[in-house]
Amino acid sequence: MEMSIGIEGTFAPQSGKDTLSVTGHYELPQRDFELIRELGVQQFRYPIPWHRIERQPGSYDWGFLDRVLPSIQDDFGLTIIADPLHHTSYPAWLHRGFLDDRFVEHYTRFVEVFAERYPMVQSYTPFNEPTCTLDFCGFRGFWHPYGTADWLFVWMLEHTARAYAEVVHMLRAKNPQTQILHVDTFEHHAPLDEASLARAQFLNERRFLFEELVLGKVTPTHSLYDYLAKHGFSARGLDWHQEHPIRIDERGGNYYPLNEEQLRGGRTFHAPSHNPRGFAQVAGDYAARLAQPLSLT
Repeated sequence: MEMSIGIEGTFAPQSGKDTLSVTGHYELPQRDFELIRELGVQQFRYPIPWHRIERQPGSYDWGFLDRVLPSIQDDFGLTIIADPLHHTSYPAWLHRGFLDDRFVEHYTRFVEVFAERYPMVQSYTPFNEPTCTLDFCGFRGFWHPYGTADWLFVWMLEHTARAYAEVVHMLRAKNPQTQILHVDTFEHHAPLDEASLARAQFLNERRFLFEELVLGKVTPTHSLYDYLAKHGFSARGLDWHQEHPIRIDERGGNYYPLNEEQLRGGRTFHAPSHNPRGFAQVAGDYAARLAQPLSLT
């Protein structure tokens, strides 16, 4: 396995907080690039702040990136993996976030304009950590737009998976050598009682759902196909992914203490788990299920 790093770049639409601003990156980007070079890292994930660039629909301000992207390559000898959607880092005018019917069109267009302006960028993470992001936004209600139901989770999944796949197809049409690093969590859910068995089994299947969907593997025989259909994922949308599968070059996994949880009564009881399986065993689940090379990201 390989290890890579990145610069945190989350925007919280509900508060207007921007991590790149809070950490001072906008003011002193060169210092961050110097630190990365000192670590001996040549390529790193770099947030492309959609929320800041497209403050109004269809109007783009590339001033900051025009200054820093050439410097990353020319002055520091580094290359980036573009990260244009880090958690909820969409523009504030998408008031409903991933529920907004305009999401697919505008996100795809944003990445297309970025790719045309910066053709030197050849590696992308189209959506950072979709599994936990959609869980927090669509089911647990932690993040904007605070959904707390399966149908809301599925609605967000339909929009984001379609946007993700459209972006990958568009990028590869422009440059067949484009590399896709899909970054999501490494997670596991353990039941502590009989009442939690079904929920744990469901969550341990759902942890693979986003990538299997965009890879075209969610067919009528998939374990969660009926779940998606029941909660509103359109039959046309499911068919589209089977007809337009994407290719992922590498699957990056993020492993946090909260990624292993214990369930009681069908709900989270201990997170982090009091009896974790550990990184190696959890990552092994993904190695057994997925065909892509794995990395710790």
